[in-house]
Amino acid sequence: MKALILYSNCSFPISAVAGAILTGRLPGRYEPGKIWNTLFADGCTDYSDGRIIILGRAPDGVMVAALTARSGKTILKNLIESFLEIYRIEESCCTVLEINTPAGLGLTLGQVLLRIPPVRGAGRAMVEKYIKKIYPELQRAVKLDCNRPISDN
Repeated sequence: MKALILYSNCSFPISAVAGAILTGRLPGRYEPGKIWNTLFADGCTDYSDGRIIILGRAPDGVMVAALTARSGKTILKNLIESFLEIYRIEESCCTVLEINTPAGLGLTLGQVLLRIPPVRGAGRAMVEKYIKKIYPELQRAVKLDCNRPISDN
């Protein structure tokens, strides 16, 4: 079995959005309601550090998973090795793709506002504006066949 693991160091599930684009769960063009509904349906909104979410299979049959790890490469390496061992995937059959999008001020502020019920709508609008801005970049990232080896350094 082949696997593609998308990861980012962002606290928002950016890698899950990219994976949903790849698996076809999200459309090729930005649709705010569709993104939000997909994230809630897949349980991606409770996206804790180090949690791997399996998003399904890409059109070519590759298993697609997403994770966030704001720590170092060593923790990332350990998480991925554990994931591969649990699912019995050969290390040579796994590709790791880093979704390198910095968390902007709008995204960070939007996430804070999402936790406060009276201003949750404003927080969602800020997060959606950020995702709309980076959506084309996420599409390009998942179309690239990029193998990023993970080292202990």
